[in-house]
Amino acid sequence: MKKIRAGMLTLIIASTLCMAFIAPALAEEESTIYLHHDYTFTHDIYESIVVCADDIVIDGNGYRLQCPGFGWYGFYLFGRTGVTIKNVGIEGWFYGIYLTWHSDDNTLSGNAISYNMVGIYLENDCDGNTLSGNTVSNNDFGIDVWANCDDNTLIDNTISNNWIGIELSFWSIHNLIYHNNFLGNPTQAYDTNAWANDWHHPDLLEGNYWSDYPGVDDGSGTGKHAIAGDGIGDTDIPWTCGDDYPLMFMWIIDPAHAPELYMRRRGAHGGGAWPEWHVGLACWNQTLYVRIMNYGEMGAYVEVKFEVSAAGLTTQEYVSDQAWIDAATWVEDDIVPGEVVVSATFHVDAPGVFDIGAKLYCKFWGVTEKVFYGELEPVLGGEAVSRDIATKYKVVTHL
Repeated sequence: MKKIRAGMLTLIIASTLCMAFIAPALAEEESTIYLHHDYTFTHDIYESIVVCADDIVIDGNGYRLQCPGFGWYGFYLFGRTGVTIKNVGIEGWFYGIYLTWHSDDNTLSGNAISYNMVGIYLENDCDGNTLSGNTVSNNDFGIDVWANCDDNTLIDNTISNNWIGIELSFWSIHNLIYHNNFLGNPTQAYDTNAWANDWHHPDLLEGNYWSDYPGVDDGSGTGKHAIAGDGIGDTDIPWTCGDDYPLMFMWIIDPAHAPELYMRRRGAHGGGAWPEWHVGLACWNQTLYVRIMNYGEMGAYVEVKFEVSAAGLTTQEYVSDQAWIDAATWVEDDIVPGEVVVSATFHVDAPGVFDIGAKLYCKFWGVTEKVFYGELEPVLGGEAVSRDIATKYKVVTHL
């Protein structure tokens, strides 16, 4: 497949600036930010970021790195090691995250990467990187691993509605790809060296979930494939790129080991004094979690109502405990949001795929009631409002 190499001179110049440019944590030059130290986003950013140091952590904190028009790369790493990029919404770039030239042992985790030409791009001997818990959707290429990039691990990612979900090519070998969800990509995955990469975990004997996998879990094979009902497909194997153990159900990320899914920024009223929410929905087995962060100047009581439905199942409602979330505070020049995690457990009798609807309820100004979902009434002149967290998110539970 032909690769686009336009803009490489620009990228090389940017990496040279890293070595020559001495600056504090953030420095700007010609609409590019050069990062030399740990950094946490406190707002959306509309400039490219060149990473200029090893062993630093960049935390998007749920904010976006948004291309304002045309830009070659969102994040650019040239020969970097030990860098963590997490919790960033990355949209509108040619390359969302670009690793090149021996950028090894980096971690890309919990990012929401969409509407780029290439979501995540590794090229030219980038080895030992971990891509985990990312939501990669609506790009031309979701994840592209090109030219001798070896021993990388891709786990717990949801890759949906890209023209090509994952591509591994030009002697990129010994990569491990398992516990990922491939959903609705016209080409789910493409691997020119599938024989040299592991599309399932060699010890767990568990692969990936493919939305187009037609097989059944009937125990009609040998070894692990002789076990019916264990959640591993036993027919039509190997599936795409040599996945010998395709999952029958979507893989759900354990919230204890990965950031929340479907990060969204929500402004309740557009004013700084009101709660301004950053919320995330995750599911592990039969427990639903919502992490709520308040960037506004008022605290509030919060509660989440979940609706769980599936084919042939009457819709069930589950409500989390009510919790108080503090207002944001300022520490030196950084805003520290109030934060709380609420959860609810739902009950089903068999494994399956379920639609989860979730809505956040909150009240301000001296609320004393312990329960306030359903018919909400203003309290002390305040307003009771609700905010959609995720309109519908399809999850899977394993009993």
